[in-house]
Amino acid sequence: MKTMTTLTQKTLTLTAGAAIALGGLVVGANPAAAVTFGQSNDCAEVPGDPHAQECSLQTLLNDATVSGPGIDVVGDISTTDTFNYSSILSTLMFEVAGFSDRNTFGVYSVADPSVKIQIFDGPDSPTTSKSLTEAQIAALGGGSFGFYLTNPRNDTFYTQNHLNYGGNQHALVYEGNGSKFDVNGTLLKFGLGDFIIAFEDLKEGSKYADWDYQDMVVHVSTKDVPEPSLLLGLGAMAGSLFATRKRKSS
Repeated sequence: MKTMTTLTQKTLTLTAGAAIALGGLVVGANPAAAVTFGQSNDCAEVPGDPHAQECSLQTLLNDATVSGPGIDVVGDISTTDTFNYSSILSTLMFEVAGFSDRNTFGVYSVADPSVKIQIFDGPDSPTTSKSLTEAQIAALGGGSFGFYLTNPRNDTFYTQNHLNYGGNQHALVYEGNGSKFDVNGTLLKFGLGDFIIAFEDLKEGSKYADWDYQDMVVHVSTKDVPEPSLLLGLGAMAGSLFATRKRKSS
């Protein structure tokens, strides 16, 4: 049995780029000012609980960390919400969601959020990797981009909080710190210029919106991006060999 994480029912306020733990679950609070982690059973078996055996974001990252400081999902939250890179490589790390086979993920133009490029589709599994080239990112219209997740209810959530329903924070961003992760046999280096984007896929007020931020977790590298054709082949192979999805009701 794994140890219960201290993340459960913790509310954080970001001040001057730092995350300060305040304690206590704030239901319906606007995470534009505070990041609220909901209930997580942390892999425990709870009869009758639709979230039973569901691991928290902290536990998932802890279990995958093979070297380096790892990630404190409370203290390491970045205030970065937009990005400006010529090319990126995205690797799907975890999906713990009932919508895992239908959620989509991609990038959008900060200048015009209606302009999007999809990266991952519902059938994609950990550890599928896909790249966006300089030409593809330029097609967004130039300038900065953000990341989005769209669920099968056609709700779209963005890394920029003001674009989300109620101004809520649906994505947590972590910046590379020299750690390395092993996800289903795939080694991911988390260095300078790398990011981890962790999404909550349900709108505030939805029955199973739990603000656990592990519905889709993606590793993004902004350097050494291979050709897309090579990545598609490798991603498909990795997905077929290693992918295991944990489910929860949505």
